[in-house]
Amino acid sequence: MTYGYLFAFAASVLASLLLTPCVRHMAVRRGWTRPPSSYRDVHRTPVPRLGGVAVFAATMGVVAAARLFPRLLDAPAGLHGRVVGILVLRS
Repeated sequence: MTYGYLFAFAASVLASLLLTPCVRHMAVRRGWTRPPSSYRDVHRTPVPRLGGVAVFAATMGVVAAARLFPRLLDAPAGLHGRVVGILVLRS
């Protein structure tokens, strides 16, 4: 059994954990936040709105690394293209 997919998942999670605080800091510094607008909002302070960017960048970075090093995932030939297509269409 190959552990390529488990390694890719762990690398994506680690990259997301490292990128999220950086992107959050940039969003707060530039004012890209959403202030609470009604009494129904859970947050009382402005919330940065770029969290998905860090997760997307981390995932695309792992997909790019898998394309550069195909033995890393040991996946079928056309799988990487399908993964990139799904990620682009879902974002």
